[in-house]
Amino acid sequence: MSVPPREYPRLTMEKHYMIMGSILVVVAGVAVLLVTDALGRGKALGCVAKMIASTAFLALAVHRGALDTPYGCGLLAGLFLSWWGDLFLFFREPRVFLAGLVSFLLGHVAYVTAFLLHGIAISWTLGAAAALVVVAIPVILWLAPNLGNMRAPVYAYIVVISLMVAFSAGAVGRGGATPMVIGAVLFYVSDVMVARDRFVKSDAWNRWIGLPLYYGGQMVLAYTAGLVLPPA
Repeated sequence: MSVPPREYPRLTMEKHYMIMGSILVVVAGVAVLLVTDALGRGKALGCVAKMIASTAFLALAVHRGALDTPYGCGLLAGLFLSWWGDLFLFFREPRVFLAGLVSFLLGHVAYVTAFLLHGIAISWTLGAAAALVVVAIPVILWLAPNLGNMRAPVYAYIVVISLMVAFSAGAVGRGGATPMVIGAVLFYVSDVMVARDRFVKSDAWNRWIGLPLYYGGQMVLAYTAGLVLPPA
């Protein structure tokens, strides 16, 4: 049974400035990262820019009140684990890549927990899960020939991120804000680009498409921390 959306307090000017500042930091960080990638040099600068951009979505979540609600705390845990995933995935060594994969997998578990703490509509969750099976199967078949010994962790990751998106839809069905599912879907698509880069074809398009989608998704999710009211 779906629940009608709640009314939320209006944003103050201070909060507007914080949101805009975070967006500008992310845009600048991603721009530096993409430019250094295109030039093929300045890797250290690119890494610093990426981590500054990732710190911005953590800061936004805290400023939006993530520590004030169970949902927000779960969300912040997911963002924090994603921060570590961003650091690990900057490097292409297999073991470090696996550490990044595990960090993001645990991050998605934290997001699922956040949506459960918010409350979900079972029918919405199951409907979204059914749709995601239709999406995930072609992705698995596309990646499978190139996975090698990464087959098990990648399959596990696809299952967990699909559940994350399904539970975000369930949270929306229980009165949650639509940006919850928007952020989750953006994250999902960005991870398809990461998989393409690592297992199918490594080229600039993966970063030019995937990075804006990823940071957009994380910023939208961070923003939702302020769309859940603290317990009365």
